[in-house]
Amino acid sequence: MAIAPWGALIDSALKAKEFFKDANKKTVLFVLACALAVGGYYLHDHRSGNSLQYIGGLDLARYCKSYGYEGNNSSQCFSVVNLTEACDWQYQATNLTAKEEHGPESTLCYTPKNESKGGISDMLGYCQTSFHGNAGITAEHTGDTWYCRNKINPRSACDWEYAGSGLKAQEKDGVLGCYKRQ
Repeated sequence: MAIAPWGALIDSALKAKEFFKDANKKTVLFVLACALAVGGYYLHDHRSGNSLQYIGGLDLARYCKSYGYEGNNSSQCFSVVNLTEACDWQYQATNLTAKEEHGPESTLCYTPKNESKGGISDMLGYCQTSFHGNAGITAEHTGDTWYCRNKINPRSACDWEYAGSGLKAQEKDGVLGCYKRQ
């Protein structure tokens, strides 16, 4: 279907103005809205290029392990924080021991001579260093356990899984799959 040039559309709009000069504003706005909706429908690309072809599913465990995480659920990669390693990172040492005093936010780091160096003040920094290249990483605790977590971007996981670019992740019947445009 050929679309009229802009000049013809403006000319038609001017003629419509003359035709509706006695109509109330609500009627004119309604007709104009309908015309825009119909025009938008025909301007939209309805060719088969917008249909999706199923490529396959996602192995989120393998995806998360490739970034160094220990595990995953359907929305996040995660690892339990080794508090002794976090102490070593915090104080740039290799021989500290972590001791939790009164819950997960009270962990102190001790030397081999049992001298306190202090606590871990930058758990997020530890997670960001341990899992570099992962924007959106968080450090949080559940109960007495600290975790480094990162939300899974399903589209990026599809691109990783199938070495593709611009793939689409979509959930069907509770299963996440990867699709490409046909």
